[in-house]
Amino acid sequence: MFNITTIMTGIILSAAVVVVVSTSDEVTCDIINIKWFKPDKFFLTCNIDVHEIDKFDSIISSPANSSVVAFNIGRKSEVLFLPTNIAEKFPNIVIIQIYMCGVKHISEEYFKGLNHLVWLHLSENEIETVEEDAFKDLVELVFLSLAANKIEHLSSELFTSLTKLKYLGVNKNRIEVLHSKTFETLENLQDLAIDFNKIRVLDDEVFSGLTNLQNISLMFNDLENIDAKLFKHNLKLEFIYLHGNNIFTMNSDVFDHLKSLKFVGLLMNTC
Repeated sequence: MFNITTIMTGIILSAAVVVVVSTSDEVTCDIINIKWFKPDKFFLTCNIDVHEIDKFDSIISSPANSSVVAFNIGRKSEVLFLPTNIAEKFPNIVIIQIYMCGVKHISEEYFKGLNHLVWLHLSENEIETVEEDAFKDLVELVFLSLAANKIEHLSSELFTSLTKLKYLGVNKNRIEVLHSKTFETLENLQDLAIDFNKIRVLDDEVFSGLTNLQNISLMFNDLENIDAKLFKHNLKLEFIYLHGNNIFTMNSDVFDHLKSLKFVGLLMNTC
């Protein structure tokens, strides 16, 4: 089972030096050791502590540093955009965390050239749209969280390049419909969180590419029916969470072929 608690979630223990902002479209960052928990290690990190980034073409003016492996901006509601030259300045970045900021749109320019990135945490922003090619260079990505944003639509091509992804969180958004090909290439995905959205109907092929899926959370959507073929390709499923929907009908043998299944949650439904 892929356990997201084994992936580092950044908590800063080192005190950051006050950062100087040279112009409204040019920022500098502290290069400091930050302790990222799970694993319990320090990583040389570009930590940006500006009051605002209010231009799309903002860039990092700090010198390039190939030893930096992590990038962090946290709890900055005035950060509306990300620098567009992260890969140029820090070519060996493997971790990016942008959380509790004011970012509304994810552009392809933000992550271009980040071929070594394995962990991308974009939770608790104001993201409404994600460009179709935004993640196309992230071929090594293992963990992606877009949780707690305002996303209404996921392109059918959005995750095409993420063939090594093991965890995907798009929970706590405003998604109503999932395209049947949205997850098609994610054959290594083990954990999928889609809970707390507004999904009413699921195409019976929407999870067909997820042949290694072990855990799926669809809690607190507006689902009314679970098709008999919905999980037909997900033979490794162990945990299915369907709490808090409006499910009133379900085929009696929908789970019969899932020999690894350990738990199905159906509390707070109509059925």
